[in-house]
Amino acid sequence: MTGQTGALVIIRDEEIWQHLCSYLRRKLLIKKCVKFSNLGTFGFTHRELLLTDRVYINVHRPVFLLSEKLCQSYGIVQRKHVIEGSIPLLQLNYSELSAQVLIPREQIEGCIENVCVTLGQYLYLEKFAEIIFNDIGKLRIHKGKSKFCFFSSFLNELDNTGRLAQSFQNVS
Repeated sequence: MTGQTGALVIIRDEEIWQHLCSYLRRKLLIKKCVKFSNLGTFGFTHRELLLTDRVYINVHRPVFLLSEKLCQSYGIVQRKHVIEGSIPLLQLNYSELSAQVLIPREQIEGCIENVCVTLGQYLYLEKFAEIIFNDIGKLRIHKGKSKFCFFSSFLNELDNTGRLAQSFQNVS
């Protein structure tokens, strides 16, 4: 917590964002998809990797898809991924996050709204935009194209065999 005004505790957006990213990371590590209403969806796509001659392994790769509304509003092009339907898709639960980190729900919603507004300003001005999801990866939008790069440490934590990180190196 960064400061107090009477009985009101003011928490900076950076701290809220850190808590939000930790929440997202926990959900992704237990293979649950999470949807932000105004930003996008973290999910998983199914892929078969060739190990040796005629030997395949099934891999669930994490993906981030910007919301269609955001893409259409700013003319953003992104790679199309089909999020697997067998993995539960959860709407970001502000109340659950608020209860876990003891921050008012309104402040959490305000933080995410601030991020979306700032992103919108950068996109409107056609500037390079990058949002870092701590310990997960980073979203980059440049010249109307979006790309999400997952950190290798996160990929290794999702799958300790190393095959998931390898699949991102082979095809992205």
